[in-house]
Amino acid sequence: MSDDDKIEDEMNEAAAEDEAEAKSSWPEPRLVTLDEFNAVDFHAPIADIKKVECHNLETVYHRLSNETVGKDPSFEVWRILTGVCGLHFRVKDPGDAYGPQMVMGARRSFIPADWIGEQNEVFNALYHEITHPGLRARIADVVWVNDRRKGAAARDAIEAYCDAVEGLRDGRFEERFDYKTTVSNEELDLIERAIQISTVISKRGAALPNRIVSNLMALYEAARDNLDVFPFERVARLCYRFDLLSDDQIAQDAEALAIAAANGPDPYPLGIKEIWDLAAASHRYQDRPEDERRCTLEGIEQTIKMGNHVGQTSAQAHWLRTAISELRRVSGTDEYREQLRLQMRQLQEKAMDEMLSFSIPVDFTNQITGTLEAFDGLTLPDALKQFATLAVPLSPDALRQQALDSLDHNSIASIFTAVQHDADGKIVGEVGGAPIGGVPDDDWIKNKITELENFRRMEIVNGFIQPSRQYIASSFPIAERHFHSIAINSPFVPPSHAGIFALGFARFFQGDYVAAAHMLVPQVENSIRYVLRNSNTDTSKILNDMLQEDRSLSSLLESYRPELNKAFTPGVVLQIDLMFNGHPGPGLRHEMAHGKIGTGACFHHDIVYAMWFIFQLTCIPLLSYWKQHVGPAIEAAAY
Repeated sequence: MSDDDKIEDEMNEAAAEDEAEAKSSWPEPRLVTLDEFNAVDFHAPIADIKKVECHNLETVYHRLSNETVGKDPSFEVWRILTGVCGLHFRVKDPGDAYGPQMVMGARRSFIPADWIGEQNEVFNALYHEITHPGLRARIADVVWVNDRRKGAAARDAIEAYCDAVEGLRDGRFEERFDYKTTVSNEELDLIERAIQISTVISKRGAALPNRIVSNLMALYEAARDNLDVFPFERVARLCYRFDLLSDDQIAQDAEALAIAAANGPDPYPLGIKEIWDLAAASHRYQDRPEDERRCTLEGIEQTIKMGNHVGQTSAQAHWLRTAISELRRVSGTDEYREQLRLQMRQLQEKAMDEMLSFSIPVDFTNQITGTLEAFDGLTLPDALKQFATLAVPLSPDALRQQALDSLDHNSIASIFTAVQHDADGKIVGEVGGAPIGGVPDDDWIKNKITELENFRRMEIVNGFIQPSRQYIASSFPIAERHFHSIAINSPFVPPSHAGIFALGFARFFQGDYVAAAHMLVPQVENSIRYVLRNSNTDTSKILNDMLQEDRSLSSLLESYRPELNKAFTPGVVLQIDLMFNGHPGPGLRHEMAHGKIGTGACFHHDIVYAMWFIFQLTCIPLLSYWKQHVGPAIEAAAY
């Protein structure tokens, strides 16, 4: 068997083990028969509950399951009802309206698919006798989700959802939470789910059932008459989608509501903005550009007013920045945008005073001691070789997995947008939060990798690079001549630049980080082009005027990633991207090229690591003949 076959077999075995582990941690649903349900009065525990939201029912059934586990046959009934009521209801995803309530690695709670087959048939026979509209709607909906041939269950689910909405409207039932609005999100979620089911089971273009229409219009009128801006916007869009109201009617009602809400006792700009945007959209559909522009600008003014509802200066600057972005889509607003930009910059500069620094004590004693022991007694050639191999970049797959694993430890913090500021308070990087219960996008993963790598670089610099550099500098009379043979022989260094690299490395080991950083960091982009040219890859581009110019670092990483991975390994290329290319991250190439790295910044662990990393890139291709050729040349120049 070849090595490749062995590797493939090992990968297949690992995949099979992962799948088996995942399945073993899934819930193990046991069939609960109709006779078992009939043997238990499962209606009684929820008979007096005035809430239709199923998580309230889940709490009751979960308590009963805990009380009867291992003691009573009714346990399985309580357990499965707990699972049904505990499904994560996500009406915004009509293609998969129910998901697991919890996901922890390979483990998760129940989903409807766990009950496909015989259990679903039991549910189908059971839901008719349920009187509680929340439970009846949930079980009938699950029956239809699992088997789209169950049209009767779909229609009964619609009726149950309408029962629940009407009960919430007339006071027979209570909201899950103590809402202050006349129309709640709970009512809107229930009616929207009824609409979703109806549109699937009805013929294309068919009108909504009268009962759904009646409930929608009641919700619309209640939100409009009571100035409930957020519910109004949502229900108005549903009404428009199904031609229950004209654009003219929606625009007229929206403008009147926005004005009245703005003059009300406690106006909330973000909600009022949604209404102005709705009015603008209605005017756009009727091809009324002047009215659309007027309403759009009114909405942007509400964005600006959000700054009065936040305390931090950085948050006030955020809303001005958002308004500027929105104004860019409106012609003739250049002068106004400039006024807002100046206000935003003043706030951003002021916000720097509000940002707090904090320190976390870290003990690198063990790393430093081990590093010094490893270098003790080495000759200069061996010490430089050891220095070049202090650390190895992790593979992209390993870094990606670390980023995903961090979700288990920082799940709440991960859902928020991450913002990166420069020294002047300007926002130079922004990445959205991770979705709850879903897989984050590549931008989030890259940002998390950048965050984790920042801590890893700090550890490597303080625990390994700094102590070993100081040991070498104190043990040998380091000078430019010691690095000439390294620079002139390295395929990473263009021959014309060997003197710059040698001098930069000498200054680095001597502790002159200011000079070393300004010599070494700018060389990375050109060295990458040099490596690509030597592998027969043309890195230039033709401009519109037919002149040619070299590609920038970002363009090289984007256009020649496979070639770079082959030349450097994917782990090294990712490190180049994270450190030198842009934001999120230190963006050292841009910062250095534009003169933004000051004296103090040259001693930051990102810069120190970058200089060591350049030394590593220079030395790695020489390691195989270091002892025979490079080492003797260094030794000859040592004294």
